[in-house]
Amino acid sequence: MALSVENLFELADHEVKSNVTTGFTNMLQNAGNGVRNVFFPNPPSAISPKNVAFVNDVACAFICSAISYSSRYNFANCVNRGRADDFWKRSLTQANANCIAEGSHLYTHYFLDYCRKDETTFRMYQEDGGSKWAKRLHDAVVTAPFINAKIVIIFEEPNWLENLNLIFFKLHQLDPSYVQSTLDRWKVAYPDKGIIAQWEKFHFIPYPNFTHLPKQFMGNVNNAISKKTQTGKTFIPAFGGPGAAMASGYIYDYAYGKAVADWLAGRPNQLGFRTSTNYKNTEIEDHSPAAVIGRSITHGCCFVKGTKIKLANGEEKTIEHLAEGDNILTKDGQIAFYSDEKIIIKMPHNGVIYGIDDGLQKGLPFFTGHHLFWARDISGQEGWKAIFPDDAKENNPSLKVGKLQSGDTIFRLKSFNLVEYQEVRIKDFTKAVIQEGDFIFGLHLLDGDRSYHANGYIVGNNYPIITLKRIRDGFKKLSEVERKHLADSLQDILPTAEIVFGRNVTRTLDKYLNQHISEPQSVLPQEIIETDN
Repeated sequence: MALSVENLFELADHEVKSNVTTGFTNMLQNAGNGVRNVFFPNPPSAISPKNVAFVNDVACAFICSAISYSSRYNFANCVNRGRADDFWKRSLTQANANCIAEGSHLYTHYFLDYCRKDETTFRMYQEDGGSKWAKRLHDAVVTAPFINAKIVIIFEEPNWLENLNLIFFKLHQLDPSYVQSTLDRWKVAYPDKGIIAQWEKFHFIPYPNFTHLPKQFMGNVNNAISKKTQTGKTFIPAFGGPGAAMASGYIYDYAYGKAVADWLAGRPNQLGFRTSTNYKNTEIEDHSPAAVIGRSITHGCCFVKGTKIKLANGEEKTIEHLAEGDNILTKDGQIAFYSDEKIIIKMPHNGVIYGIDDGLQKGLPFFTGHHLFWARDISGQEGWKAIFPDDAKENNPSLKVGKLQSGDTIFRLKSFNLVEYQEVRIKDFTKAVIQEGDFIFGLHLLDGDRSYHANGYIVGNNYPIITLKRIRDGFKKLSEVERKHLADSLQDILPTAEIVFGRNVTRTLDKYLNQHISEPQSVLPQEIIETDN
């Protein structure tokens, strides 16, 4: 398209403004004070700020607002959302000179290529001779036809002064000597309109354009909070355990989001965004010999072969002989249905199974330490408990799980017709070693209460509703491109999904996607064995 005064006049700045918003967002992700290093390791490219300190502090405020929405490790309660929100809202107004300067800096940067109409950009006029085109534009807008007709139409627009300032800005960029004479001519023609050249006032970065940022930054925040850092370890010497001599090991101390906590103690704390509340982000992993022999496997939520499961009709089946569609009796006489998934886990190493010693009878061990039992503690509080409650919560992230221990009362089915229970007080647990290569079994139930009766005791359904088999079967329906897209998008949502589905599911989801992107027929991880036998 040939350059002309008419075209130069018609070049619009809509895309300039949208790029200012995007550019400032990118600038925030590249901010210092640890923002980029902790939360945005691979940020989009951005121009350098006009005022680095201003941008860094605004970025701190946005990140703190984002943290306040997180459900991870009590970080939300460690920041003052009100102060953070108020800070970035006050910073991004016309009352803040830094905001105006930063907006003008961005606006000027993007103006050359994004002030345009069709294929013609402002850069073309500047490169063709800025002063020449400034004179032509000036001569056109001070003529009687423009002043008596065109400018009157502009006055009818709600943002007429901003539109007139777009003309001033074009003149200023091409040759600033023509701005004042244009302003003088218009003020003479319309002395009561209050026409002024203040384009920079319209180029500030208004906070309503950025109210979505805290939630947009949530994925980055949760990823940073979910990073696990080893903070210490304690050596535990070897000893001769049951079944075999156990090697030495360690108890490890970990912290989640350590970099985030350290960051909050810096500039955010100076700005008043950090509260006095403490995090709940520490974790201990016990890899000592006693702990190794005391656990089964990550997915350990099951029973040994021969464990009896009560059906809704009063009959019993051993767990390994349950079939799809069997009606299972659940807590308080409700009914659930056994699904098409057979959960059979092959032990990858020796482990321990447990039984109940009630003081009168030492029951044979039949369950792993991760399994849920409905129990009442000595204070009278009832709820789900497990010997290893933290591990039990991996498959039950929405449940409150307590520690099952001596002195607790569990419930054994006494009467089927009226569904009555005998209270069994735990004196201790019996233990036995289950050997590497042996199998343990679990249940996956559909509908009804997520519970059943194993050897008469009320137990919880540990296997997740969104199961590994369901994930695998779903992957088979996706094209290779779709699987690749899902794998690429997964990292941002994993920390949040883990809260909903549990770490076992999200770990397997991540592992399966990244290892089997082009293998739709691959089997599940080796620990999970499905059989129709």
